[in-house]
Amino acid sequence: DGSWRCLPLLKPLHITEARWVKRFFIGNLEAEIGGGIPFSGKEAHYLRAQIARISASTSVAPTDYYELSEEEDEEENPLGILKSESYEPKSVMEMLAEGLEAWVHYKPAILDQGRCSPMQEGEEDEEEEQEEVEDEENEEEEGSEIFEAKEEVEVPKLRSLSEDEAIGKLQPWNVKLSSKIAQKVSIMILQSNLWPGAFTFYDGKAFDHIYIGFGYKFSTYHYGPTIPIVFQKEYETGSDILETEDIEIEDEPPEEAEEEGDNEGEEPEEENEDEEDEGEGEEDEDD
Repeated sequence: DGSWRCLPLLKPLHITEARWVKRFFIGNLEAEIGGGIPFSGKEAHYLRAQIARISASTSVAPTDYYELSEEEDEEENPLGILKSESYEPKSVMEMLAEGLEAWVHYKPAILDQGRCSPMQEGEEDEEEEQEEVEDEENEEEEGSEIFEAKEEVEVPKLRSLSEDEAIGKLQPWNVKLSSKIAQKVSIMILQSNLWPGAFTFYDGKAFDHIYIGFGYKFSTYHYGPTIPIVFQKEYETGSDILETEDIEIEDEPPEEAEEEGDNEGEEPEEENEDEEDEGEGEEDEDD
């Protein structure tokens, strides 16, 4: 119907599960996420998780554009950064010459926990409440093990793009001009290889981002169905696997067959004798 809809809020579990899902969107926000890996939500949650992952990885700015904020107010300034008053934009060719060192990530990275900030000890988490241990004696020990397994260090803010890890033999970013012929009027383009379809453009004064893709992260590993095993050769036939011949049943001797035939012929005579006796009895009664 063309109406806008607000996507649901996320839990850390949605982020961690979305990292294992490899699926294209079908356009139905109420659709279930099928596949061999379970996902605790619908397509609306998966879409929101992918937007968060793409935004955290591809939101970049020139090095001196932002500076860290001294005031820690998460409600008014959740990113903890402010626009620098001393920022002076550089030309496109200067930014191109500096390469990735001229750009930084201005949004916090998402940790393995599915959170931007590490979980503090003693902090209640909804996931842990659902997985409470029934045994009270081992509850404290297992709780500490869960915290140690999830303990992480927060990634520094405004980290340089030059520190991004390579994707196999592929660089995480491509830096190029929009036109090699008319370089004086060209703009600078940053292309993400980790999230194909994510671009940042800079014209010497301002910069902005755009993403046109399938919400699919690049990976050096691609799934392929398992190749069936080679069929084994037929076993060579020989005397050790031949079936034994069936035992033939011998025919009955002819003498026994004749005796049986005689006995069968005598039975009707006995019946006739009984009938004659009955007839004689009836005649006596008449007399």
